[in-house]
Amino acid sequence: YSFIMECMRKLWLNFLIWILLLFVGCNQVDTENELLVEKERENKINDQTITIDFEILNKPILDESVIISLLFRANDSSKKLFLNYSSVTEDDISFGDNQIDSFELSSNSRGDYPEQQIIIIPRREGRVFFIVSATMKFDKENVTKTISIPIDVDKSNNSRD
Repeated sequence: YSFIMECMRKLWLNFLIWILLLFVGCNQVDTENELLVEKERENKINDQTITIDFEILNKPILDESVIISLLFRANDSSKKLFLNYSSVTEDDISFGDNQIDSFELSSNSRGDYPEQQIIIIPRREGRVFFIVSATMKFDKENVTKTISIPIDVDKSNNSRD
């Protein structure tokens, strides 16, 4: 009788150990799945690229308006872009009347961001830089693309090209 009881106790202990291992193992799989989902989410954010293309539409002349066309593209066009415009030195460039230097940009129904035309006024001859930043916001981090647009400013319209 004691031999049977001893065997039953060992079987019961083995059963409990296997159940414990099963629960611990399942919990570990869930944790690994959570880590994979988090890593996949991080990769998605890190893969977000923003591209900024520009074109200077007229000849930059000292103290005259210059129009710059900006095109923005992103992998996830469902997100708003937060735009900011500035110059390296405040004395180099001023903005045209009623020109906003920061705002939100949403894509249209086709997933394209509308072209932006920015009016700046160069305040110094030579090369000045116009800074454009576009940011996409996510839950835990932001993705930002910044470019510096070099603008070669002539003193007058009669200068050589």
